[in-house]
Amino acid sequence: MTAPASTREHIDAIVAALEAASLTVYPGGAPEGATGNYVTVYAAGGLSGNHTGTLGDVYRDLTVSFQTTAVADTHEQALLVHDKTVTALLGAAPSVSGRSPQPIWFDEAPQPVRRDDAAAQPRYLAVARWVFRTSV
Repeated sequence: MTAPASTREHIDAIVAALEAASLTVYPGGAPEGATGNYVTVYAAGGLSGNHTGTLGDVYRDLTVSFQTTAVADTHEQALLVHDKTVTALLGAAPSVSGRSPQPIWFDEAPQPVRRDDAAAQPRYLAVARWVFRTSV
């Protein structure tokens, strides 16, 4: 039987795909005071088990749900960062050691860009939720 796969390795592959698209990426959220345009990646724990694998190998598959948040100073810049994120991820199958990736897809339609006034300098956010699945 296959051991459960590492969610972290999957998120690392997603981050690498975004960095390859010349995006500044912060897994788990941006540091305090981050400026400029960037994308954050928030991951849910990977979901493995007999609902996706086979009776003989219940941990064969891993499904990782994650969120990207494009952050920028203006509405237009947030859309640009979001578009670059979509170009880098939608349909991509990032390499994860020892696993066969399936193309990444949207978990739900992206949310509208919105202004966030919580920080001293207002920012604009574009949020999308994704699914990445691999198997042995």
